[in-house]
Amino acid sequence: MGKLADGARQVSEGAAQLASSAPTLVNGIGKAADGAQQLVDGSSKLATGEQDALKGSTQLRDGANQLRDGLGAGLKEIPNPDDPTRQATANTIADPVAVNSVGVASAGTYGAGLAPFFISLATWIGAFVLFLLLRPLSTRALTAGASPVRVAFGGWLASALLGIAQVLVLFGAVTWLVGIHVAHPLGAIGFAVLVSLSFTAIVHALNALFGAVGKFLGLVLLVLQLVSAGGTFPWQTIPDALYPLHIVLPMGYAIDGFRHLLYTGASLQILGDIGVLAAYLAGALAVSSYAASKRRMWTVSQLKPELSL
Repeated sequence: MGKLADGARQVSEGAAQLASSAPTLVNGIGKAADGAQQLVDGSSKLATGEQDALKGSTQLRDGANQLRDGLGAGLKEIPNPDDPTRQATANTIADPVAVNSVGVASAGTYGAGLAPFFISLATWIGAFVLFLLLRPLSTRALTAGASPVRVAFGGWLASALLGIAQVLVLFGAVTWLVGIHVAHPLGAIGFAVLVSLSFTAIVHALNALFGAVGKFLGLVLLVLQLVSAGGTFPWQTIPDALYPLHIVLPMGYAIDGFRHLLYTGASLQILGDIGVLAAYLAGALAVSSYAASKRRMWTVSQLKPELSL
């Protein structure tokens, strides 16, 4: 009985433990059920992934086949040139740009390149020197009542003829003594005559209008044209402040015209230079006529000058 009582007590205690462990067992069974469901879902995803992997493997195989076919076709397109072709290709890659120089106009020598500038300069100096010796207007003609236009043309005509003689001698020295070849001799001589007529008319107008001050103004214009005409270097390289002087003053047009005629490659651009010089000629003669008309008015000091002892 005693053993039976102990056994009953142990059974009772085991039953109590079982009762207390039952909730935990229920929770474990629930978790096992959830895990089993997750396992089912994972198995489905794994099956789907395996299908995707299978499709990707198929596409990868097809792409590899296309790459193989493309490489095979590209290998056939690679050129296999011979030695001359390879050498020519290498030269082209090493020097891809070739410069082909074509001389449109050539002066030949440095002296010939400066000839237009010095011819124009000598023509202006010759006109300047002429009016150190000649009177711009004839006082006798003015007192005789001659027309101002006739007086102006008469005062300029002598310097014009001497200026033409000067340029003819100048061209003879340039071509025969210096030995500069002139590409267009007749055109160059005709243009030089026009330049001489224009320069003498300009200096004549300055002397007729301003008197002794006109000689100084002629010298000032010479200095300004030395730096703005572009005779020894391209006029585009001069400072911007000198651009208006190059456009306004006549020597730049004379130099440009001589360059077209002394060298090969003359163009119709010279017609613009001729037009500008002809305009200067006409304008200077008009100014000389105006100065002659002003000189017809005599002041008291001119009629009866003061004497200084």
